Amino acid sequence: MLTIEPHIGDVLELLIRDDVEGVDYFPYLNDFFPDGPNGIYEGYVPTFEGLLNDYNGTAGIKTKINDWNVDLSYTTGGNTQTYKVNQSHNRNAVFVPSFNDANGNGMPDPGEEFEPSELYRENSPQSFDPGGTKFTHNVGNIDISRLLSDKVSIGFGAEFRNETFEVIEGGLASYDGGGADSFAGNSPENSANLTVTTLEVISL
Repeated sequence: MLTIEPHIGDVLELLIRDDVEGVDYFPYLNDFFPDGPNGIYEGYVPTFEGLLNDYNGTAGIKTKINDWNVDLSYTTGGNTQTYKVNQSHNRNAVFVPSFNDANGNGMPDPGEEFEPSELYRENSPQSFDPGGTKFTHNVGNIDISRLLSDKVSIGFGAEFRNETFEVIEGGLASYDGGGADSFAGNSPENSANLTVTTLEVISL
């Protein structure tokens, strides 16, 4: 049975304990997380950390050319949110083929049988890169108008917009076989890079 106990301090932490199976089923946890008295495994507290990079800027100019009022502007911005999971492990049974290289030549020879080898569990990393999300946009505007008389004016304008949204793929160990405990990463199937480009023209 897997017990999850919430602890609320400066950040929300999850203390994960394997009450029934414990280190009998995952004996390597005693080496991974010797956090109890005399180095005895009592549980582990995965951390979930985020890094946000955000930027935005606008530049523009207003001028008059031959009685035409011209307003130009350009805006660019975006943000990237990535994550990091530490003090965790990938408990899933994922195997890779390996062979006993008896003669040390780095190649499988007759008699050197292939055997499955655990990719995670006792060989699991304890830090993971689950991926994240990213958004960028670029917007250009132009507005042109002219006063023809006290009661009549004309104007027209255009806007160009390009937006990109990306779901950033996580590292293999973060999602493979079910992923890291506490937060699995973005798999290739759930990741994408999407772009929308539009051009609008208006007249008054």
